[in-house]
Amino acid sequence: MAERVISAYTLRNLLMCERRIWLDHKGNPDLRSEVPQNQAARGIAHEQNVTAAMFGQVTSVAVNSWSEMLETTRDLMGQGVTGIQGATFERVIQLSQPLIVRGRVDWLRRFAQPSDFGAWAYEPVEIKLHRELTNADRLQLDLYIWLLGTIQNVEPSGWFWLGHDVHHKPLNVIEHFYDEQRLLNALERVDSLLYQTSAPPIYLASHCQSCHWYRLCRQSAAENRSLASLSGLSRQTWEHMRQEGITTVDQILFLTPKDLERFKGLGKAKAAELHSYAQAVHWSRAVQRTPLPEPARHTGIMLDLETCMDMETMGIPWCFGWQEYGGQFQVAVVDRFYESAAPKLPDGTTVTMISDSDEGWRLIADAAQRNPGPVYHWGNFEKGVLRSTAPQDAIDILDNRLHDMNRTFKKSFVFPVRGTSIKTIAPYLGFTWPSETSAFTAWADYQAWLIESDADALARACAYNRADVEAMSLIWQWMMDNDGILNLPE
Repeated sequence: MAERVISAYTLRNLLMCERRIWLDHKGNPDLRSEVPQNQAARGIAHEQNVTAAMFGQVTSVAVNSWSEMLETTRDLMGQGVTGIQGATFERVIQLSQPLIVRGRVDWLRRFAQPSDFGAWAYEPVEIKLHRELTNADRLQLDLYIWLLGTIQNVEPSGWFWLGHDVHHKPLNVIEHFYDEQRLLNALERVDSLLYQTSAPPIYLASHCQSCHWYRLCRQSAAENRSLASLSGLSRQTWEHMRQEGITTVDQILFLTPKDLERFKGLGKAKAAELHSYAQAVHWSRAVQRTPLPEPARHTGIMLDLETCMDMETMGIPWCFGWQEYGGQFQVAVVDRFYESAAPKLPDGTTVTMISDSDEGWRLIADAAQRNPGPVYHWGNFEKGVLRSTAPQDAIDILDNRLHDMNRTFKKSFVFPVRGTSIKTIAPYLGFTWPSETSAFTAWADYQAWLIESDADALARACAYNRADVEAMSLIWQWMMDNDGILNLPE
């Protein structure tokens, strides 16, 4: 029988998705898919920045073979070095079968307390980008203390360093209180999951998109028409429905929206929305829930922003893309040192170079004053960025003009797809983005433009922004063309 090996990430996943733990150990590895590493990269960069700001002399455990990492960690602890980055531990616990438990700690910090190594011992420090503790964080540090206590024969305290200030020092330093029973309960639950012969049922949540089993689970949910294929279904409602024997979308069609209100988490509005979504999935077609509101029937301006992703300027726009109805796409990019003639994109579009985001907001405000219709955007992101970054004169003009097209779409229509992001809705209508592009690749291309004057990179960044604007135009026109004519089959 193959060894059963788990890590701290196994325990973190336990609190989000038991199915992932089962698939990681028993699923077909050929069915895994690549997942974006953007969030992981941000976390690593944050850890490096905080480390540079907070630690003096440290020693890193090189990532070689697992056995070498274990041996190096023990040697460094025996030498009594001040700090150890990436200390590695392993322990076997006997449950229904032996379970090998592994962990790799962000930092070990030496403190004055006798241990099996000498007049010193070590305590673990976990560095997190987020600012509020989660239960997964607590369970992870429980594990590290359990592993560390075994090797040094001292149960240490643990510490969380959360978030960062402008100097990359942690905003919150929190001492962790070890809960052995919490840890043992989690290990026993993992042991029980690995003993099961079939995978736990599928429940899809937003965090699933960062899992290498997401595509498999989504396909399986769609093929089996399971409840998991319904967008917006809370875990509370999903669990209650399963308890009542409702496991498929088709079963919901035999219920009225009023019937659905008895399930936990479903009020009148949510029940009606869920019933409409079940109809869309069942008939594999769009369904209209309510007529389009009057403001959304007017032509206007499509607006999309790209914002900075570095620590110092996070959330400040670097690219403004917009298009007035019937007009040409326009784009403005922040480059305060650019002094040459305005660059042109391959399609002939001129890129307006601006000195800062205030200038970009004023360009949008000027366009809005010429066009009396709404300034459409997708989601509440743009309004938040407007209020937090724009000059007051632009806010005065734009704040009451911005119209969240995503919110209008969700109230008026339902597509037989999961979610209502623009990257989900527009492709259902046949729209495609430039291949292998995202907000992260656009940001990287923007950096290449600023540092290397790479015109191809600038063109790629603007092409991604343009696609967002054109996707909104397509969706708006579709809503106008289909308002009032989407009748369901009898």
